[in-house]
Amino acid sequence: MTSQCPEYSKLCTALTSEFLFQFISVTFDQDSGILKSITNVETKDVTVISQTFNTYTGLAGDNSNETKRASGAYIFRPNCTDMTVRGKTICIAPFSNSSYQVVQGTLVQELRQTVSPWVSQIVRLYANSPVLEFEWQIGPIPVNDGVGKEIISLFRSDLNSSQTFFTDTNGREMLQRKRNSRPTFDLNNTEPVAGNYYPVNSRIFIQDETKGTQLTLLTDRTQGGTSLNDGELELMVHRRLLFDDGLGVGEPLNESSYGTGLVARGKHYLLFTKIPDAAKAHRLAAQEIYWQPEIAFVANSDGTTWWKDPRKPKIQTRAPVTLPDNVHILSLEQWTNNTLIVRLEHIFEQGEDPVLSLPATVDLQSILGDLKIKSIVEVTIDGNAPVSAINRLKWKKAASPQRSQGMSQGMSQDMSQGVRRPMDGSMVGDAFSVTLNSMEIRSFQVTLSL
Repeated sequence: MTSQCPEYSKLCTALTSEFLFQFISVTFDQDSGILKSITNVETKDVTVISQTFNTYTGLAGDNSNETKRASGAYIFRPNCTDMTVRGKTICIAPFSNSSYQVVQGTLVQELRQTVSPWVSQIVRLYANSPVLEFEWQIGPIPVNDGVGKEIISLFRSDLNSSQTFFTDTNGREMLQRKRNSRPTFDLNNTEPVAGNYYPVNSRIFIQDETKGTQLTLLTDRTQGGTSLNDGELELMVHRRLLFDDGLGVGEPLNESSYGTGLVARGKHYLLFTKIPDAAKAHRLAAQEIYWQPEIAFVANSDGTTWWKDPRKPKIQTRAPVTLPDNVHILSLEQWTNNTLIVRLEHIFEQGEDPVLSLPATVDLQSILGDLKIKSIVEVTIDGNAPVSAINRLKWKKAASPQRSQGMSQGMSQDMSQGVRRPMDGSMVGDAFSVTLNSMEIRSFQVTLSL
């Protein structure tokens, strides 16, 4: 272990094992640099937690029958037959002999881990954020030993999650998952690892209802994830396999570039909160993470100053639009010469938050600023037809047991929603205000006065 203290740093101390800022305090093991605990500074809640990288060995089957199906592009099948600890079958092998550096400043603190020659990570805490960031780099995965490998990031905590965890669907609603179980049928799970893996589009979390705390992981891309033991969360970060799974690709999952295996790089974001505060924390954090401004660069090798061309339209700036915290502008695009398509979404579920799950009202004219609205028509999400012209089938509705069981401690049971009607072209004036209910997406064709 080494500690690096830059001259500008006022907080750096040699051999430090704690990061502390406004929202959370984090401790690390002095010898290994592995995460030890997280404290929510505001609520004083503490969880013992570690984060490590581990390896599944891909099953090298010949696909002659289902029990010999190889792990491949379409199938995740770890080999759990030859690994035991104290008589218990396990499927993962941890990395060892990691080293680390500590860099601390007034705005950000970092612990830079070298786990192996092909696995490294930076754990990062910002002064103004409750999120602990893990920026990892994996690869090229070595396979010269003839063994395919599937790498996970594994978080182990002291939370009692009661065999239950939650994953998102397309970054919006959360679904309750129960280990080795399905809500609508009795499961005979012959794949104890893969059978508990689910797609994680943006987040996965566990809760300890006795302690009233929640541990949430946000991802920067869709990954496979699960909770195979209480208090655990794991995400698949990279795979390299040597056998085809016989399901259509016709080759192993052994992609390469420049004569070697691929390198995967990404980020995970960890939140530790009270259960009633969790939805607000992870929903708003996700908006900041997934909708960051894009930075673009243009080559200018010939020394021209094309941006000074008087024919180029001037960039106009205006005061930023203030929206309710539970509303997001999903898209704003030109449709014809004088019409726009505006899509708004409510980003909270029913009952998630006592305030932010309630209906929200937005004035479209305030969003468009100096662009004067002549009329508005509410349209289908693809913009092809007015909502008033759609005659949908009316289905009988039954309460979903999965959704009702997913109502967590501290969540409001008030399911009341705002009442509104589709907008048509005759609506003007104060009708430019629109209301969105929980998880609702509404699309509008806006005609402008030119």
